Amino acid sequence: MFTVFQFKPGIAEIALSNIQGEVLKIELEEENGFLVYGVEVVGPDKTVTDVKIDAGNGDVLLVEKDNPDGDKDNNDEQDNNNEHEDKD
Repeated sequence: MFTVFQFKPGIAEIALSNIQGEVLKIELEEENGFLVYGVEVVGPDKTVTDVKIDAGNGDVLLVEKDNPDGDKDNNDEQDNNNEHEDKD
């Protein structure tokens, strides 16, 4: 298991600059052929948020809350469903 100190300095700080909480874990992952850091942060309300950070330049690529059942929230899908309901 890796610890925060084995990763590029500042990754936890970058994640925490986007969301309040405590870092649970940091993993170096490959997504679509690119290396990204996956940072899991638990917030004050006990929700877990996944922050994806570009391993090369440190840019935040995605901030996504986990549902209590472990699935990711898909806010875009929810918004699209609401749009279709309003048009009727």
